[in-house]
Amino acid sequence: AIDFNFNTSNFIGRFEGQGYNTTLTLRYRFNDKFTLSYTNRFNYDPFNLGAMDWYSFPDTIYYGLRILHTWENILTGKYIFKPDMSLTLNMRHYWITGDYREYLYLENDGELVEETQYYSTNPDGYDFNYNVFNIDLVYTWQFAPGSFMTLVYKNAIETNNQETQLTFSDNFHDTLKAPQTNSISLKLIYYFDFLYLRKK
Repeated sequence: AIDFNFNTSNFIGRFEGQGYNTTLTLRYRFNDKFTLSYTNRFNYDPFNLGAMDWYSFPDTIYYGLRILHTWENILTGKYIFKPDMSLTLNMRHYWITGDYREYLYLENDGELVEETQYYSTNPDGYDFNYNVFNIDLVYTWQFAPGSFMTLVYKNAIETNNQETQLTFSDNFHDTLKAPQTNSISLKLIYYFDFLYLRKK
């Protein structure tokens, strides 16, 4: 199965421009036991407005008008060994970059005014490149009614820098080289039927 969505939006008034986002999902069922799906999402927001600095200058709140590019890639797989036993894989990479195009400050009446002094001398000082990469591998066994054993492996990577001009492959390669956290956990849930035990 293939699903594709495309949405576009127009900004009006002061910040006039056009943004869009796409979502593509591919799903394939190999057999009764194994299913795999891949989702790619992309969002382009040319006029994203957000609070940028509210602690350097206690009396002034600064905003940034930035161009956001957001990518999200998700790979999901499930293998069913038998009705009470399965293995699930969830792999996700989230990448967002922000390029500041204008700095503003918030006036007492709620209006945003262009900043022309301090922040204008450092136009790229607040650009950002943020990545999150996660892998969850989950083995589940229902060994009795209402009773489960779950074994989970987790891998997590998070990066944040100002390199907004990287290609997707270079950025992904740098993300995988960053420090990561790996963990394994085991959870056991056993269901006791209190009424049955009381009768015994």
